[in-house]
Amino acid sequence: MSDWALYMDESGKAGDREGHYVLGCLAGDAGAIARVADRLYYLKRGMATERDPDSWEVHASRIMAGRSPIKVRTERKKLGIINAVVDTICESDVALFGASIVNELAYRHERDAGMRYALTFVLERYGLLLRSRGPDARGRVVSDMMRRGTEAMADRIFSSTMNGSNPISHIRPRQIVGMEYVSSASSPPVQLADVVVHVMWRHQRNDRRFAGMSEKLTKKMWQDGDLRGWKEFSGEAGWPQTR
Repeated sequence: MSDWALYMDESGKAGDREGHYVLGCLAGDAGAIARVADRLYYLKRGMATERDPDSWEVHASRIMAGRSPIKVRTERKKLGIINAVVDTICESDVALFGASIVNELAYRHERDAGMRYALTFVLERYGLLLRSRGPDARGRVVSDMMRRGTEAMADRIFSSTMNGSNPISHIRPRQIVGMEYVSSASSPPVQLADVVVHVMWRHQRNDRRFAGMSEKLTKKMWQDGDLRGWKEFSGEAGWPQTR
């Protein structure tokens, strides 16, 4: 049996009625995840030579050391750090995918509409990826900790997708074995997922500084065609089309 994991983070609030909600993920088998985590370790060691790389967190909106941000002198340097992490991800063996939701959906439908479409898309893509790796492949979902209400939403969507009662899911991803929440400070792969989602969120909000990084991530996302990918959902014409 091959063990896989998908690491996931979000940007924006799932129930908000303004802006975008973005879910970003990276997935791989144990070897691929270990290799990209090692590369992040050495990258962090070069960024802050006076600190233990495991003692601080690459968090895209702030560069963290425990609960305190590391002061980055210039915005250019901060963008350089994020770009270096993006390059580390894109040069690795992990798979990337995610979704962006226009939260206008919250006006027209249930509060969890945005997350439901984003997480369903991610679970389906992950299930197809595991299926392509053979019948013995099994994978879990590891998410950064969310607000309590948001975690409850995610748990409901996960359960309904797994038991076949999710009305917008086209497949039943039987090879996914569970979902858990961890602190990003203790999980280098979740820190990498945070960078993915932050870059895509900023680009969705027309921040041109992130255009190049977003382009690199998008190219990586579509590397294996339909098994990967990025999906943008809009509520302008009613329910978005997932396929």
